[in-house]
Amino acid sequence: MPLGQAKGKPRLFDERLIDAFSHETRAHAMGVFAVRPASTKELAGELGQSVSAVWYHVDRLLKLGCIEQVASKPRRGARERFFRAIVPHFFEDEVWEAIPQGKRYAIVTGILRLIAGDLNEAIRTGRLDTVDNHLSRSMVNLDQLGWRESKDLLDDTLEALLSIRERSMLRMADSDESSTRVAVAIMQFDLPPRPGS
Repeated sequence: MPLGQAKGKPRLFDERLIDAFSHETRAHAMGVFAVRPASTKELAGELGQSVSAVWYHVDRLLKLGCIEQVASKPRRGARERFFRAIVPHFFEDEVWEAIPQGKRYAIVTGILRLIAGDLNEAIRTGRLDTVDNHLSRSMVNLDQLGWRESKDLLDDTLEALLSIRERSMLRMADSDESSTRVAVAIMQFDLPPRPGS
């Protein structure tokens, strides 16, 4: 049965997908598996965790039906297994709105932990002060139409970024150029009014 459908009645979201994104290790794994096949060992190295700790989450994704094994290679008397995502790694607006608030919160906090981890790694390794990074923070007051226009712009930016990623992967497949790990965080959220305003 495809994700997002229940027997006899269509559903906007599937509990398995929510579970996949409700823990930052699984969310990170899904993001990687959506881009390229990877092994548990590779993920463990990226996350600074043990292979067994990461395997717990990879195995959970397998059992949830979110990923599939695509290859295996012999490594020191064992087999290193490689996986790829078989479900989307982001939620459309209509699906997101249908997810219960508490579960949305778990997904959001998991993503924010990943962003914080990326920033920590960039700070620790001195990567934030390179000349071609983009860092910005804009505080703006918007009406409802402006909020929607801003969100649409960020959605379009994500689609364009994914297209850039696909073109890069095709170019790298035909060359010896190595890839550069890039963290792109796109966020928009409202804040409570300031006291007295």
